[in-house]
Amino acid sequence: MAVTRQGPTYLLQGQGTCPTRLPDPNRPGEYLRVSPFFYDQEEVAETDLTVEILKLPAGKIEIYPTLSRLKAFDMVATADLSLGHAAYLDPDLSPSPQTVAANLTKWASALDVGTGPIDAAFVGSDPQVFNSLDGILVKALVAVANIDLDDEIDGWVAWRFAS
Repeated sequence: MAVTRQGPTYLLQGQGTCPTRLPDPNRPGEYLRVSPFFYDQEEVAETDLTVEILKLPAGKIEIYPTLSRLKAFDMVATADLSLGHAAYLDPDLSPSPQTVAANLTKWASALDVGTGPIDAAFVGSDPQVFNSLDGILVKALVAVANIDLDDEIDGWVAWRFAS
């Protein structure tokens, strides 16, 4: 499995059209942060490509999957797109810190992007709590087929610092 970091869009935040903040569903009058992501494939890559999309900050955070979005446009006919996170260190697990295993299908699993564009909320209930020493790295996995030149993956993650 290849990991790609080429090009100026690697972990580029602030691209694409998305809200800058969203109302917090659990705290009236407060807002969630929104971190947009955008990935543009700049060279032909191999099958089962893992793309580092976005890094969320260290500390205890809550991610709101139902308010987060994943978008992709027509890719190779057999391409499947998954979205999850890399392994991270959780200081609350004993003995501290413990490594939490990567889960590349946490928020989306094998979405069929070969038959047309997708625009979907992440999978899971709100909120999902993460506590990390060095941040949560969001990753996309394009499986079964190659990702083509100029294929794009974008969207946003709705989150907030947990109390």
